[in-house]
Amino acid sequence: MKSASDVRIAPATERDVPVILELIHALAAYERLAHEVVATPDSLRDSLFSPHAAAEVVIAYSIRSRLDLPSGFRTTRRF
Repeated sequence: MKSASDVRIAPATERDVPVILELIHALAAYERLAHEVVATPDSLRDSLFSPHAAAEVVIAYSIRSRLDLPSGFRTTRRF
């Protein structure tokens, strides 16, 4: 079981777009909804990092991994 000290949570940046898209595709595949994914790198950049961003993303990284690989993500919609 991971403790809070085993996880690093950071706001996503534009450099994270490929990772976010990979996580979206992995979740969709797990849910057997891969055919429903319409997100592209450009659409994510526009939705997350433009002046009219519709959501924010934070990424959880496993500190125990020497590679500091993402282990999850969360989006928050802006209203």
